[in-house]
Amino acid sequence: MRRWWQKQPKKELLVDLYSKEVVRVWLAMNPDYDLEFEEVGEDSIGERPEWLQYELENIGWDDILGIGYSDDKMPRWGLEEGIAPGQPFLVELPHPHYYSSQTENGTEHDVDFDPDIIRVRPMVPRAVASAWEREWSYIAKARAWKVERDEKQRYLVRTDVNAMLIESCCYFASNQSTWDDMCMPSGIRFSLCSKASIDKKVSGRWTTATLASGEDDEGDHTKAFERLVEEATKQLPGLSAEVVRTLPRRNSHW
Repeated sequence: MRRWWQKQPKKELLVDLYSKEVVRVWLAMNPDYDLEFEEVGEDSIGERPEWLQYELENIGWDDILGIGYSDDKMPRWGLEEGIAPGQPFLVELPHPHYYSSQTENGTEHDVDFDPDIIRVRPMVPRAVASAWEREWSYIAKARAWKVERDEKQRYLVRTDVNAMLIESCCYFASNQSTWDDMCMPSGIRFSLCSKASIDKKVSGRWTTATLASGEDDEGDHTKAFERLVEEATKQLPGLSAEVVRTLPRRNSHW
């Protein structure tokens, strides 16, 4: 994205422009919603084109502006563009280029955008610093919360015996030469799983973790299960072999 833009006077109305050839839309990174783009235009000229509404419903402003997909994509983009959280900026977007190409999987359709930031409403340095300080504080708290939540989840799935179960499934062993529909899988695998979750809406509904597994390429259930017991007691020292053998079982699809 090219970075040629003029300062927008503070008292000037933020007006969006829509035409068949180009659109100009005022946006800002919303500091209250993970810096997601929101439209902040106070008035508009022209009628919003159908293609813009279609693309926003399907991919959104972040893809149109080519933000990327990293976890820190929004603050990274703001710092690179010199735009602070909550600071309005005007995007000029010509009609996108739609095209098709032939691949080995058939016809693929794609679209190219060529957006430019042409105006930015100025903020005093103190306000810019305050906006980013708030964002860094939020990110730090969110990361600390995630670490604490993950630690609680790991502890729960490893200690809540009542939420544990053993799942079994077949698999194609490495010594099998064919993988077609006429060849049945020869291997058998037993897995020690947990349905425990700190989220009450999730707890007990589906598997949240696989704690240990044992398998046998020849389909020997006894050998595979004993390997599971050995691995489970090794991974979970507080879990006895007797408890593992009495856990409920469930067959899985292969």
